[in-house]
Amino acid sequence: MATFPAGDHNSKLNGAMKEPKKAVEPSLRKAPPSVPNPTQN
Repeated sequence: MATFPAGDHNSKLNGAMKEPKKAVEPSLRKAPPSVPNPTQN
């Protein structure tokens, strides 16, 4: 959990799985309103 040989690889997997809401929600929430808004409007 703290001693991984591939910190980079584990960091990406753990970070995305540990806080999918903080890394995915903010990204999706900021992207949709910025793209679909101008396209729909």
